[in-house]
Parts: sequence; structure tokens; C-alpha cells
Amino acid sequence: MKLFEINESLLHATFKRRINRFLAELNIGKNLVLAHLGNSGRLEDLLVSNAKTLLKRVRKTGKRKTLYDVIAVWHGNSWVLIDSSYHNIITLKLLELELISKLKGYKVLRKEVNINDVRIDFLLEKDNEKCLLEVKSCTLAKNQTALFPDAPTERGRRQINLLTKMKEKGYNAAVLFLVLREDAQNFSPNWNIDPQFSEKLKLAQKIGVKVLACQIKFDGKNVNFAKELPVII
Repeated sequence: MKLFEINESLLHATFKRRINRFLAELNIGKNLVLAHLGNSGRLEDLLVSNAKTLLKRVRKTGKRKTLYDVIAVWHGNSWVLIDSSYHNIITLKLLELELISKLKGYKVLRKEVNINDVRIDFLLEKDNEKCLLEVKSCTLAKNQTALFPDAPTERGRRQINLLTKMKEKGYNAAVLFLVLREDAQNFSPNWNIDPQFSEKLKLAQKIGVKVLACQIKFDGKNVNFAKELPVII
């Protein structure tokens, strides 16, 4: 199901190297350009030399040093949407269209909720019942299993800890993994990369925090909901 389309004209480019966490060097034709990477993950199986990418041209304002954002990377036979600025847009559409079965009926009450110096993406409400929702994007998959995280995440551990504590206090809580890979059939925490996060997610699910995953596909223009995925912890 179509969620929305990216209306801007996207430029085809070839990835050369990652200069730092948020900066990449690419070729548009024969021209070497720098582009912002809006994703702090390692992306090691995606950002390989000569990978095809899609860039969006942006205005160079303020302290910004680049004219482009990296939007997606071609992997296998499909585009992988890696620009994290779209993740909240995706989530809002999923909630609006009630495509996540265990979140049906919930409306967004607030965005970016800070509790005990930990930020959670959304505070939802349904029939005067509130639910904290954290959203994570998943760009790694192995053997048809989507895996999160692709690098150790202290921030992610703190967020899962908070959701667990809030659930123990009687609040509803959920974490939604947006699986951005078409070659995944299920989702699992990445025990090899971050066993602490994985253990905390397992405990959270055990006490009633909803652990959800859905597959999002990108065809180079349209962002589409594919299906909910089984969660295996």
C-alpha cells in the first residue's frame, strides 16, 4: 500500500566513500560531490564502493556544507531508504491508515516526549489510554532476517529501559522497527552486535511492551507499506 511519494526529483549517483558518520563522497556522472548521510548506522553492507544511490538536492543554508542528501542505496534488486528524516513521516502514515494491527485506533498526542532525559518518539492515545512509542529503522538483513542494531546503541538501550520501566508503572509502551529491506521475512534483535540491547528488548517484550516490525518498500519514488513481519527474540 502506498504511504506517500517523494515529490522531489532524485539524482542518480555512485557511492565512493564515507568520509565520516554523516558525510559521503559520491560521483554524479563524472562530477565528485559531497552529500549528507542522514543515518548514523554503519550501513556496511549497503555503502560499498560504486553502489548506486539516489540523492536529493537541497538548499545550502546556515552551517550546511553540502548540496545533497543521500536518500537511498541500491542493494540486491531493490532500493533501501536510508534517510532517517522520513521515518517519522512513515510512522504517522502507518498510524493514520491503521496498518499496524496492535496500534489500531491510537492517535498521536505528542511527538518527541522527554522522560528522565530520555527521548521517545511518540506519545499515543486511544480512549483516554496512553501509549509510548519508540520507532527504530532497520537497514540490515541476513538470511532473510532483519537485524537491529547494526552497531552498539547505548541510546537504544536507554530507550528500551525507559519503556520497560513505564510499562511496569502501568503505562502502555511499544517499539516499532521499520524494516527497510525487501529481502527480510522476519525481524530479530542483533544479538551478535549488541547483546545488551537484545536482552533488554527480550525482557521488555516479556513484561508486555509491544515489539512490532513492519516492512517498508521504496521504488525510487513511492514509499510503500508491504506487511507486518514476525518478531523473533
